[in-house]
Amino acid sequence: HIYESARTKPYDSACAAAGQLTLMSLYSTLFSAREIDSSQFLVTQQDFEDEMRKKNLKYALTEILDVGMVPIINENDAVSGN
Repeated sequence: HIYESARTKPYDSACAAAGQLTLMSLYSTLFSAREIDSSQFLVTQQDFEDEMRKKNLKYALTEILDVGMVPIINENDAVSGN
């Protein structure tokens, strides 16, 4: 079972990357219909564990919210390994 999991990981990562594009396209369409701008934040566990990365993420999210955009936060499945 471990071999099968390792063998399909690149395929799973590629599918996750393709899925992100589709998901953001949907969000963009829906928010645009309400004249709302959205942005995408792809995060990994390290973004919450490393203090500098967490600080940078918090700053970026605050800036996005301050200009009236809606942040879409999702795990970066293509690189996270989950």
